[in-house]
Amino acid sequence: EAEGPPRPSKPEHYVPGLEAKHFWHSSDFPLAADLEAASSVLAAEISALRSRSDGWKPVGQHTRQGDREVVEQGNWTDALIFRMGRFQEETCAWLPKTCEILRRHPEVTANPMGLALISELAPGTEVREHLGFSNARITFHLAVAVPPGEAAGIQVAGDRRSWQEGRVLVFDDSFPHAVWHRGPQGSGPRVVLLVRGWHPGVGQEER
Repeated sequence: EAEGPPRPSKPEHYVPGLEAKHFWHSSDFPLAADLEAASSVLAAEISALRSRSDGWKPVGQHTRQGDREVVEQGNWTDALIFRMGRFQEETCAWLPKTCEILRRHPEVTANPMGLALISELAPGTEVREHLGFSNARITFHLAVAVPPGEAAGIQVAGDRRSWQEGRVLVFDDSFPHAVWHRGPQGSGPRVVLLVRGWHPGVGQEER
């Protein structure tokens, strides 16, 4: 077992020996650098998608069905970009630069667990602690819209962080994690581009 913080429980799919961290440095990942470098363009694309698209669904329709069960209150919705080896071309029509960047990263696109979507938390939303499917993947959040102050946040195994617009948070969702938006109704949603790719310790022969 690689060194890392203790796990209260193991995910459904567990690969022993992988380095374990609640949060990773975004500078360790070329994908995060690409997303941050283009963040203003991506934010404009996502803003247009949010205002004009009907592709938004409650969480659990584009992801695992159990995801909807962890929403204690409020609204958690998403718009799918990539899943199960396929881009949603109608979404990519709204997000050309976003999809162009993702297509350059096989750790996402050539990954059975690869995923990309826009995730939106409405004010007053609480998502209780839950566990991701596998420790062989890493989750990236590019913050697109964040309410003022620290109204919205994420906690991974007790380690609490807030999003910063234009920056990427990188974390291991196989640890218990929760998210929330405790701002007032007029504070606007928390919007992130969520991407999942391989854990860097998963070798080519294991992919």
